Amino acid sequence: MAQTLYPAPLTAILAAIAAQNKGVTLNPAQYTFGAPTPYADPAGVENTSMLITVSDVTAPYQGAQTVYYKRLNLADLTTLLPQPILGNGWATVADFWAVLNANFGLNFVAGDLNDTDALVINGDGTGSVTLKAQAGSRGWIGQVTLSFAIGNYDISQAIANTALPGLLWPNTDFSKPFGELYSYFRDMTPYQSDMQQYTTASNNLSQLATNLAALTGNPWIVTAASRYSLQGATVQYNGLVKNFVALSDSICTPNPGYQYVLVVKLNPSYSLGYSGYLFLHYGLIDPYANTDTLPAVKTVMLLHFDDINGSKIVTDNAVPARVFNANGDAVISTAQSLYGGSSAQFDGTGNFSTADSTDLHLTGDYTIEFDLYASSVAAAQQVLSKGATAGFAINAGNLIATDDAGNTLSAAVTAGAFTHVALVKKNGTTALYIAGQLAGTSGTMTTFGTDTTTGLFIGSKTDGTGGLSGWIEEFRISNVARYTASFDPFDTQFYVD
Repeated sequence: MAQTLYPAPLTAILAAIAAQNKGVTLNPAQYTFGAPTPYADPAGVENTSMLITVSDVTAPYQGAQTVYYKRLNLADLTTLLPQPILGNGWATVADFWAVLNANFGLNFVAGDLNDTDALVINGDGTGSVTLKAQAGSRGWIGQVTLSFAIGNYDISQAIANTALPGLLWPNTDFSKPFGELYSYFRDMTPYQSDMQQYTTASNNLSQLATNLAALTGNPWIVTAASRYSLQGATVQYNGLVKNFVALSDSICTPNPGYQYVLVVKLNPSYSLGYSGYLFLHYGLIDPYANTDTLPAVKTVMLLHFDDINGSKIVTDNAVPARVFNANGDAVISTAQSLYGGSSAQFDGTGNFSTADSTDLHLTGDYTIEFDLYASSVAAAQQVLSKGATAGFAINAGNLIATDDAGNTLSAAVTAGAFTHVALVKKNGTTALYIAGQLAGTSGTMTTFGTDTTTGLFIGSKTDGTGGLSGWIEEFRISNVARYTASFDPFDTQFYVD
């Protein structure tokens, strides 16, 4: 298995495994990745082997496998990078390679380089640094000495027109780094509601500049020419990764670890630091698609309800996985479904429930969302209950969300079809979205589900009465505010992140 490493090494290895084995996804937490070992490939394509072994008996794939791939040589950086490297304030080798990551789209991680006394700083701020790959680095071999000086990149920097697989994206403008190189592995999912607004007719990218500045720490603007300028930039594509059509002047294709990609073409008259395209991904599908470390947990609970028809038990897909047991006539049914072929069916006399746990006590920002299919919206019905007060209910054509203190938000809902519902709290303000459209906000709603005397009940009140007649699909609770404005609901199953 040959793989040239430009993204974080473990990411590239896992992506190659998935690509060459019909989408097989390995969770890094369940496997042990051995030390990279020099490999003498007769064809000269690969230079490294690594043994992957299972460390979790519950992992879906067992056994061991040796993979072969190519580590990059640090010496090649003299072709990629302008010299001297401009900046200031670095005191260690780690400070220096962090600048390379931020400004040139590299992906050095802890353990790649020796942070030794190889940094030489002269009295005028010039100097040199020798980067040496550690034997255990998954992505790099060799060493290189680079020069640096005090300064900032205010104009485009020259880069030689030399194709280094895994380091450069071919582009028509070789006078400065490529936008693809800068943007490709940045996760724009936190700004998904903003990202979805852009079309090929959009000519105002000020919000995108704001989001890029917040995510990257770089001063993106739309008002003047600068190293980080979107002035004159144009939207080339915004939509599903799977529907993307290749661009004639770039071989870059979207990162398959995401559901959506926004492609923006930079204007060379204003963008002085980067050329070509920005590939800005959002809707993270694979939490290991762009990092060598496990991400912070956002998903508290996720139920697909895609179990066997007639099942009375549902397993949570989040970690740690909790179990929901059916009471009364609640059951998994294939009669209605958006994804996965089934959903939870309720006939007014049952529910799915699980025991109380502290992660279900939502005291800060949160999102509760699900797809609701009500057979009727006239009679009073309980959709969700946690404690004596908190929950969702239907009454007289409205869906009513109630917090622990009895504060409410409500909006009209219709019967006979699945509708996406989301209750989102962010910075003290709670919003209710119906089918992705903002239906109302409240500044008085407080905590949700902190009652410790009952568990979480889906489809009825906590005493089993007031049951729902209908179906529920894709139920997710998150400890972050996933939506900050009206949005287009996902058209696929949710993922754990």
